[in-house]
Amino acid sequence: MLRKALVLLALILVGCRGDQTTNPAVGVGLSVTVQPAVAGPDDPATVEARVVNHGPVHLKRGDGCSFWLHGMTLAFLDPHSNPIHLHDPRHQPLCPDRIVGFAPGDDLEGTVGFDGIVYSDSGERFGAPSGRYTVIVRFQAWGDDEDAGSISLERRATFRWIAD
Repeated sequence: MLRKALVLLALILVGCRGDQTTNPAVGVGLSVTVQPAVAGPDDPATVEARVVNHGPVHLKRGDGCSFWLHGMTLAFLDPHSNPIHLHDPRHQPLCPDRIVGFAPGDDLEGTVGFDGIVYSDSGERFGAPSGRYTVIVRFQAWGDDEDAGSISLERRATFRWIAD
């Protein structure tokens, strides 16, 4: 009964916080913010993402060069919903991925800047045109047994870019 009450309380609290997605079964939350809401070359956007293990379950997550940071992946969509990149996608660092622990209480953060210099899928570099951009952050974790299961969280945020 106490567990049900705590899960219900967590759902109510999460429902009141529009900046976070949580899987109440394992207590992992993901949030993403972009500041300022209207950015440009003189005031670039800063994306901040945070994933927290609020629950009692020890989980595992990926880490390494296939990820943006701490097992999170990062993607951007231009005003026409086309993928864009902050770096030339043809030149990725080479390092092995690995599985690491994600213990109760772990609080992982990542920050990246958007200065308007972006790349297409083919590696073409260009200045981001004015419009509304979408940031997508994803996180996956899994447990050792069926009770822990696995989670896949995604959070999106938007900002307006004003090119000079």
